[in-house]
Amino acid sequence: MARLFASASSEYLEIDSTPVTAAPFTVAGWAYFGSLTENAVAMAIADKDSGTAYWTLQFYGTQAGDPVLWQARSGGTYALAMSTSGYSAGTWHHLCGVETASNSRAVFLDGGSKGTNSDTASPAGADRLSLGRVGDSSPGLYLNGGLAEAAIWNVALTDAEVALLARGYSPLLVRPESLVFYAPLIRDTDDDIVGGLQLTAYNTPSITAHPRIIYPGRVQIGVPAGAGGGDVTVAPSSAAAVGAGSDPAVVLGG
Repeated sequence: MARLFASASSEYLEIDSTPVTAAPFTVAGWAYFGSLTENAVAMAIADKDSGTAYWTLQFYGTQAGDPVLWQARSGGTYALAMSTSGYSAGTWHHLCGVETASNSRAVFLDGGSKGTNSDTASPAGADRLSLGRVGDSSPGLYLNGGLAEAAIWNVALTDAEVALLARGYSPLLVRPESLVFYAPLIRDTDDDIVGGLQLTAYNTPSITAHPRIIYPGRVQIGVPAGAGGGDVTVAPSSAAAVGAGSDPAVVLGG
């Protein structure tokens, strides 16, 4: 089960801390949004005391073609990378923003549709991580939809690694040594299981069906099979990373 946000109730998850404050880094997660005519943020890193310093991974429904947007804003500079195809309303999509350098960034929709940007933007003072909104000094762009598998790496993932995530592989299986934040958002458990950050839920986000995710063996997330429904967990063997020679666990949301 994933987290479900209602924008009308201003529901979100947040902590006044962030594991990354400058490039390179990667932000990714599974999300869906109910509108093709509005904008909404899935994940954001911001300076909570400023309205002009943030990174956002968001749905860009007000733009022709309904792309996914990875944005770096620094003062009056808006550096925008937009996916080359659009999202579908109410459908789970994999979103990923890669900040390689202050003048090099990319966004991916479902592991492809790569859009790039080379404008120079270096948001300063980042001290807040938000899921379901942009948490700058004037919070907004609340998500009306679902979010799961929120993750951050302190490196720029390759195109091939982003594609693996979009195929349903857990962030634990993709460059795990550089994974600094990972909140699977199973049921109502919102904490970061890698970096130890404790997100706070505001205005009571509910739960919804989780997308199908492949987890490493012996990492049990959710309710085991036969324990009364919910997520189904199968863990045949251990795997440190994709291609490590062991079968991964498979968790089916539902």
